[in-house]
Amino acid sequence: MLLEPVLKTLIDDNPVPGGVRVHVDGTLGAGGHARAVLGRAGRLATLVGVDRDPVALAIAGDRLAPAACDRLSRDATVTFVRSDFRRLGAALAEVGHGRAAPAPSASPPPPPPPLTPVDSVLLDVGVSSMQLDDPDRGFSFRRDGPLDMRMDSSTDTGGITAMDVVNGWPEDALAAAFRDLGEDRGWRKLASNLAAARATAPITTTHGLVRALGLPVVAGGRGGRGGKGRGGRPHPATRAFQAIRLCVNDELGALEAALPAAVGALRPGGRLGVITFHSLEDRLVKRAFLRLSVAGGVVDGDGDDLWRPGGTDETGGGTRVGTGSAVEGRAALELRAARAERAAERAERGGAGSAAGAPGAADPPPPLVRIVTRRPIVADEDETRANPRSRTAKLRVVERLNDDGTAVGGDEVDGGGGRDRGGAWYLRRGPKRKNHRGERGGKEER
Repeated sequence: MLLEPVLKTLIDDNPVPGGVRVHVDGTLGAGGHARAVLGRAGRLATLVGVDRDPVALAIAGDRLAPAACDRLSRDATVTFVRSDFRRLGAALAEVGHGRAAPAPSASPPPPPPPLTPVDSVLLDVGVSSMQLDDPDRGFSFRRDGPLDMRMDSSTDTGGITAMDVVNGWPEDALAAAFRDLGEDRGWRKLASNLAAARATAPITTTHGLVRALGLPVVAGGRGGRGGKGRGGRPHPATRAFQAIRLCVNDELGALEAALPAAVGALRPGGRLGVITFHSLEDRLVKRAFLRLSVAGGVVDGDGDDLWRPGGTDETGGGTRVGTGSAVEGRAALELRAARAERAAERAERGGAGSAAGAPGAADPPPPLVRIVTRRPIVADEDETRANPRSRTAKLRVVERLNDDGTAVGGDEVDGGGGRDRGGAWYLRRGPKRKNHRGERGGKEER
């Protein structure tokens, strides 16, 4: 997925002195991106693959074994770590990578083992094709299977399943999930249909869930990110399944925790790339990158959620949203996002009107990153034809700055993003639309 843009932005154009020597794939999956990095990064010394799914780690282990990679550079050491990328910082520290935080001045603890900073990190978030295509995992409505949807379905980790959410959550919590995590306009009707159906009998299968939602079952075929319904449009169950999956795995909460950890592990000049597949993920990544790219951004965050409009289940079993504060939370979220965007614009204009320029104001901490991709990179027409699941994929990339806020190599930091250059895959021509005069004109989306 977006393989060539990933390699170009994270490997070829990476400005770290001496080239990329340590690469982290925080969502290893079947190892497709990692295998390509092994073949592209000529000076790679270490590749760390992180995934919470033991099935994925086993498959990637076979694909990245020396016998399977005989034509690739085998000078690199490949290390596999089973972990949710929510714990990315701790997982990397366990294998000796990252950047140690300064010790407190009072009663310092014994010095930890030295950590090796990383040069590039990739996060390909969401559910993988391998998981979608396995009906026993319960992610797709295209083929019938048990309602599971756990990213890590092993028995030793426990966790709630989709069956627990569908049959156990109150109707108002389900409605809020369909509204806020599925962004479905028919959220009230979906929740009402589901509550009525489960009152008759428990819902235990994916096709049973589709019927309980009052939607048509699409049987057979290969699962995908957003199956097709009538007229080539996404099937109406797509958003509902997305909402339930996000509740089961708390994917947005994990992503919110992983982004600052990934930035914190990078050496100056190192790059972080994130591939997202729906608007909630992309919005979260965009806002997090904006915070980190302006003066005053801190790697540990400022305590404000980047995406969550409601509260969190105290049992740790997924995110419960919209329990009375969803409207207020969303308004506050949009306000914070607007402030961050305005701060980025002020920084780009040279800091005019910023807080740092006010008389007597203390200088804010320098920015941690610069945004490499001002607008997300999307798949070109050839890739979307070959792999329809890539049609919604977006790649955003940031680059770690020096501690004083300057770019590696002395390049001027432009206050929140470089320009997208150097490849046809940065552009995708959008549909022609009529203007107010009824004339058609082309539109390019960068």
